[in-house]
Amino acid sequence: MKTTINQLVRELKEIADSHLQINDFFWGDFGKAASRNDLKYPLMCCYYPNGSMLNNMTPINLIIVIADKIDKGNNEANSNPALGNLTEVESDTLQVVRDVHNVLNKSKRWQSLVRIQSATVNKFIERGQDETAGHYATISLFIKDSTSICNLPMEGYDFEQTTEPETVDIYIDGVLITTVDCGGSYNYITE
Repeated sequence: MKTTINQLVRELKEIADSHLQINDFFWGDFGKAASRNDLKYPLMCCYYPNGSMLNNMTPINLIIVIADKIDKGNNEANSNPALGNLTEVESDTLQVVRDVHNVLNKSKRWQSLVRIQSATVNKFIERGQDETAGHYATISLFIKDSTSICNLPMEGYDFEQTTEPETVDIYIDGVLITTVDCGGSYNYITE
């Protein structure tokens, strides 16, 4: 795999740690996160429930949950005290989901890891241990991958074929300059 789930988790946690409106990160479904006592809201919770395999890509559905506690105290901006800050929580969590989507979709850092195919957003209210509300995005993305059997961590397996390293041809202005083996590199210096 060119990009691993472990890399995605580290990158998503880094987004959460950097975003000024996110106080905690959890890798796993929101139900597991919400059962913990040590959460600091607003929370970013991420996981993937499924995926598939294609040539050079591994499509997955990444779920990103942004949740915050509902404060049912007096809220001058809301005429219904029973709702508390629900409108504010919904507004803020939708914006944070949009912020995260923009990072995944537009930053060069993420473009080297994945390609977003589509995204949907839903809001929720959860009346569990903490009464929370927020949004979750289902982002269909393609993790960049490889179909090569070259360099697999295997010994003694007979593929019944020649497993010569795959190569990449390097052309400059239509002229073949060199061929680089799988996993190799080529430095191009312009003058």
